[in-house]
Amino acid sequence: MREVIVTGTSTTVLAAALECAQVGIRVRIAPEAEGEQPNPLGIRSAGVRDEHGAFTEFLEHVSAPIGEGGAAEERTRPHRTAPTAVALRGRTGSWGEQPWPSVVGIPAVPLATKTTALIGGRASARAYLDRVKPVLTIGKESQLSHLVETRVGAVARELLVEPFVFERFGRQSTDVEVATAAPGLNEALTRVGSLTGAVLATAPEAEAHETLVRPVAGWDELRAALLERLEPYGAEMLPAPLASLRRDGDAWVGRDITGHEFHADAVIVDADHALASTPGDLADALQALSTEPAQHRAIAETVIASPDRELASLELATDGAGHTWSIRTRKNDDGTWHAEIAGEVFAVGADMLTAETASMRMGEALQSVALEPREAIGARIEVAPFARRAERDAAEAACAEFAEAELTLLICGPALHGADLAAAVGDARAQAQILRRRLVGISK
Repeated sequence: MREVIVTGTSTTVLAAALECAQVGIRVRIAPEAEGEQPNPLGIRSAGVRDEHGAFTEFLEHVSAPIGEGGAAEERTRPHRTAPTAVALRGRTGSWGEQPWPSVVGIPAVPLATKTTALIGGRASARAYLDRVKPVLTIGKESQLSHLVETRVGAVARELLVEPFVFERFGRQSTDVEVATAAPGLNEALTRVGSLTGAVLATAPEAEAHETLVRPVAGWDELRAALLERLEPYGAEMLPAPLASLRRDGDAWVGRDITGHEFHADAVIVDADHALASTPGDLADALQALSTEPAQHRAIAETVIASPDRELASLELATDGAGHTWSIRTRKNDDGTWHAEIAGEVFAVGADMLTAETASMRMGEALQSVALEPREAIGARIEVAPFARRAERDAAEAACAEFAEAELTLLICGPALHGADLAAAVGDARAQAQILRRRLVGISK
């Protein structure tokens, strides 16, 4: 029987492991080292973006009964949350509801009451000029900030667009491409003849792209369900974390922290853990997958005291060192308030931000906008999302080239996909299907 060693129990590696186990390959799962989290990257309690439906399909696959007459797994059914308007800080500093519909904060109706309340009458009139201004760079404007400023003005960009761009990418709109932030918007601008008209035309697609998906019972229950789903196929949880992985000819040998060795025909590695610790022969493999410069950001979620508003809000705040943070608040079903905090992008090796330092700075940013955390802030450092098509293309090319060269090693995880869990799961399952065909002799 062919055997595969899996490092960790994150959603991504367990998704790949399930693909192998379902065709009779023996799966051995090594637990995380002490202090490591099963899902360190790409996950938010509210859900993840699932632009192409790969994650929704995965949840439905895990929820489906095993065999005829089996029971469905209710805990892992997909739960979708469509985007809704939030409160933003207006020109005068007071709160106002975001104009809707919108795409990445760009309003569809420049002279709407909500738009005028936030940016003022003069800026609304400036934004309305977009409706009569000719389109000069047909479908070719790449920089988001330039597109927004030239069409609807700098005030609209600063107050309506910048909070959403920074929250998602950790960068200002000057560093983000239109095609990445709002796919199809440039093309719609060419067809319709105005940016605000393009927003109205693409709003339904943008809403689908921004809809968040999560397992209905939460991420911990998804992990538990995946481990349970693997049991009938004979998957085994190893007693201790691995200390090293090394090649043995065409096979692999894993040594755990107690010194016990396990032999396998292939390995599935969690890149999100391996990027921080590269035992044995993984170092060179991981280097082949890296793209430079490595961009990271700090994120956290915490319970806060009830703010002075009922509507969920989004704003940018500054800590004591002058660093910018995005803060989104939302009210939970039980009446408590939650804050999601995300920082600016930094390059590893240049200004390496630790989780401890980030937690302190996040507290300062919350206090600067009169928000009070009710629990310790546990920041984590994750790979930053791709802001440009070239970044995504380079990462995808590196993964494709690696998969062609490595026949018995599958490295997967959101760290390879700009912290995009949906993309990571979809790619891990596809690569696992190729790996299992090689192992059972269907393909070379």
